[in-house]
Amino acid sequence: MSKGPDLTRREPLLIITQPKGSNGLTSRASFMQRKLYDLTTFTSEEVQPIDFWYAKTLYGRVNLDSQAVHLSEAFLKQIPGTPDLFAVNFVVDAFQDLRSFFAFLSGRNAIQKDSVYARLAPQNAWSSTNALYHFVMQAMFEKFKTFVISQKKERQITDFPSFMNIFSQFVDLNTPLLPFTRSKLVVSRMMNPRCSGLVIEIADANHGEDTPKVETYLNDDNFPIFKETAQRFGFAVDKHAPWRLVADLGSPRLRPYMEKAGVTLDTLFDKYYFTSHEVDLAALKTYIIQFYNSYVENKPILVEPKFSIVRGKPVLKNKEIVRSTKTQAEIEQLTSDEYWLRVYAFIKGREENKGWDQFEFEKIVRNAGLYSKGLDIGAGIEYIHRRTRIPTQSSSKERWFKLLSFQRLT
Repeated sequence: MSKGPDLTRREPLLIITQPKGSNGLTSRASFMQRKLYDLTTFTSEEVQPIDFWYAKTLYGRVNLDSQAVHLSEAFLKQIPGTPDLFAVNFVVDAFQDLRSFFAFLSGRNAIQKDSVYARLAPQNAWSSTNALYHFVMQAMFEKFKTFVISQKKERQITDFPSFMNIFSQFVDLNTPLLPFTRSKLVVSRMMNPRCSGLVIEIADANHGEDTPKVETYLNDDNFPIFKETAQRFGFAVDKHAPWRLVADLGSPRLRPYMEKAGVTLDTLFDKYYFTSHEVDLAALKTYIIQFYNSYVENKPILVEPKFSIVRGKPVLKNKEIVRSTKTQAEIEQLTSDEYWLRVYAFIKGREENKGWDQFEFEKIVRNAGLYSKGLDIGAGIEYIHRRTRIPTQSSSKERWFKLLSFQRLT
């Protein structure tokens, strides 16, 4: 006879007073330990941390209208004393003043010399969104080649139109799990919060282990001084990475640094950041054409066996199909803005797992084309963005629309 649950056993949350969360725990144990960390750290109401895990997961990656954005690298500034670490210009200025003040405190023996906060030496800062997107798309191409081989579709790719038909099947298989557009990548879990340029880390530590966070950083005698001084210069400390400083854009202490750089909270995202969806299609088009050219360059001659009857006997003859690369200008001649808007609507609809039928999809493509003809292609992109902005919450792929053949569109 099986035993029932032990109702006398206390939950780990009530037994263990110091959080020991780790990526290696079971899901239940991890939940309990992460909850314990939330309850027992940063309990002071005077200095509030920033929570990238739960409360502000997209901080610095979306603008005031909750649209995905990525930083223009023109506004980066190198952090003095580092070989290759950068952040947004006014963030670097504020950090330098913070570091100078800590040096002043250290000179007055207000900072313990053996503290992890004794020297605010940056270890990590801005990470490039463009570089990550390029890496992801390169990995996507390798995955696409594997898909073509595993699905035995090599002979179906004879030119760019047929390539696009197979590529649409690849998109269908891998979305919404993988991002194909930069705007989707920016808000995905693959993106590091440092991409905003608003983050500077003074240690290169493990984010998944709670015990070192508590013992090494939160219990450090200088931690109260560190978090309070950080706030004085317009920074918040990351709750789940107490070695990470994040520019608090709403802080009155950061405002003078922003104004000196010529921006306010209201103008920052317009001036310093790209609205990601506005440049999605241009990047997608470039990568798709590169995918096609790289694929056919690897094997420009496709040998296709053909059977025929000669004098009543079957004869096998090999037919050679030459697969030629195309320049972007040549592809532009083959296609139209309406076609690429269709491709974009298809990929965005798949990324957001939209349950459109073919009629709804065609209506969206048609309307996007009308906006494009009446104004410009940017207006068509904006229309598609509005129609796909809110992702479908269901995990099932009930998506009854297809890209349709290339010949149908040109």
